[in-house]
Amino acid sequence: MDAYEAVTEAISEHEYIVHHRDEKGYDHLEEEGSTIEVLNENKGDEMFVEFNQGEATIFFGNNHDHFSLSFDDEIYWLVDLIDDIFNNRMCAVTLYGYRENADPKLLGTGFVKNKDLKNSSLDKIFEYVYGIEEYKMMLEHNGGKAIINYWDPSLNKEIELGKKQ
Repeated sequence: MDAYEAVTEAISEHEYIVHHRDEKGYDHLEEEGSTIEVLNENKGDEMFVEFNQGEATIFFGNNHDHFSLSFDDEIYWLVDLIDDIFNNRMCAVTLYGYRENADPKLLGTGFVKNKDLKNSSLDKIFEYVYGIEEYKMMLEHNGGKAIINYWDPSLNKEIELGKKQ
């Protein structure tokens, strides 16, 4: 089964729309490319799966992840991620840092398993962000926020991160 078939099978219980290059906003797609927009029956964020230039990219919340269509393992991981999102076992987490006199700055995004979110701190989940001195100082001096998006929006959270000084 190819990746497109695997994805359409994984989303078959949900309403979706397939977009192509000839539609406004999708002109970046190659001739054979397409974007599947999965409508969220819960009135939460939609999911998009784009097939373009030999890869599939999943978009949910402010997050995205790329999967090569050349490897069966990656197609399996893509379908597994879709299933985890639909079943609220996986969420999209976005970390912002506050800046003085400016809008919050996007510092990092990621898909996180629900059990990891419950069993770990945001510092640990975004360890790579805290490893960047500028971002670490921004969070410590000004604080920030994490936005957590699930397929079921009743589970969504916004967590304020206080200053550490």
